[in-house]
Amino acid sequence: MKTHKNDHLTLEVSCNHHFLRQTWVGIPSRENFQRGSLTTLKLVRQHRIKRWLIDLRPLRMFNPTDLH
Repeated sequence: MKTHKNDHLTLEVSCNHHFLRQTWVGIPSRENFQRGSLTTLKLVRQHRIKRWLIDLRPLRMFNPTDLH
């Protein structure tokens, strides 16, 4: 399993199972949220991810407009 991590996002990729777990924590800035989302999409395409789990439980706050 490969892991990519920064202050607000942890990405775990299991290439054999085409699985990605995305865990957000804390209060990411708009730029961090967008950068993390783009990094995630890059890994999804690169590893042909078919199963994607997004864990928002540790996320304390986000701006809903960042989801668009």
